[in-house]
Amino acid sequence: MGFYYISIFSLILIAVIYAVAIGVFRFVWVRLLGRKFTGPIVWVVVAAIVIAPWVEELWIAWNFGQVCKEEVAPENWTGR
Repeated sequence: MGFYYISIFSLILIAVIYAVAIGVFRFVWVRLLGRKFTGPIVWVVVAAIVIAPWVEELWIAWNFGQVCKEEVAPENWTGR
């Protein structure tokens, strides 16, 4: 089993999604909360926005792998 094929279109799509997410966060932070878009808290949140989708995909893949191991274990074979 291989990884998902990464193309230029998927990279552009993830860049657009990240830009929108960070733009929404910046709008909320600056316009609605009235704060400056600087400081360590802002960059921690931006890093979380960027890293969270990758962590979620790895979590899903790991759980899928665990389920597949359970289903193909010899004690689960039915002899069909």
